[in-house]
Parts: sequence; C-alpha cells; structure tokens
Amino acid sequence: MHPDVVQAVEDAMHRVPREQRDDDEQERLAEPVLREDERARVAHPVGAQREAERRRQAAGTLSGGEQQMLAIGRCLMARPRLILFDEPSLGLAPTVTETVFQIIAGIQREGTTVLMVEQNAYMALQLASRAYVMETGRITLEGPARDLMQDDHVKKAYLGG
Repeated sequence: MHPDVVQAVEDAMHRVPREQRDDDEQERLAEPVLREDERARVAHPVGAQREAERRRQAAGTLSGGEQQMLAIGRCLMARPRLILFDEPSLGLAPTVTETVFQIIAGIQREGTTVLMVEQNAYMALQLASRAYVMETGRITLEGPARDLMQDDHVKKAYLGG
C-alpha cells in the first residue's frame, strides 16, 4: 500500500463525527486498522510526519488531493474486492493526480479489482487492462487498453496525437 493511503487509513475513522458513527465503527476504532506486519510493510518516514501534522485536522479542510487519499483510505478499511473510482483526478493538480494514480496502481497490485471512469485517457489507459471509450453516451470502442492506446482515433481524440 502507498504510504499516503496508510496515513489516510490510520486516521480516517477519527475524521467522522462521533454522532455519525454506528456501533460497529465505534468498536473498530478501538482496534488497530493495520496489523503489525502491514504497518511494517508500508512504513514511510515522510508519511508518518505528514500523518502527525494532519491527525487533528478536519477532513473538510484538507486539500483536494488529501481528501481524495482520505476517501481511498476509508474505502480500503473495508478490504473490498472491487473499488469503483469516478473521476479520481477531477480538480487535482497534475502532481497530485500522479500520486493518486500511483495509489490506485498499488491497490491493483495488491489484488483489488478497479473499475474506473476517468477523462484523463492517458493515465487511465496506462493503468487499465481493458478499456471502453464512450462518446455522447455510447460505447464506441472497447478492448485491451494497450490496443486502444495504439488506435489512431484514440490517439487523435484523447491522447493529443
């Protein structure tokens, strides 16, 4: 797992106001989110420093990228088999977008299936094994992502070439 996701997972439940938590969430707060072996595998000194700085900060005051990483972290707490990402790069700076896509790639490597809707075709096709191109609400192309990256129409319309 990416260190920024670990930081988000560790702190995610503490950002939800107590009155919005159900009884199961209250019990989970008493248990560590990550097992000791998981914590050791993803330990990162910069992440720990950033986590310490953000621990008491309200979720709504985080930057867009930090909020996105927090949302991903909260999702990962349930250890899902499938995660749907709807425009994960929307409104993010290019460097933050890169970080978010690195996190998503890490999620895939860990074995979680990712279904993504994304307008940044280049980044999405880099990550995908299979892709669908939609134009005006209809699927116009589909196939392995590597094949779509070589398609002339996709190159011209979506990849700037």
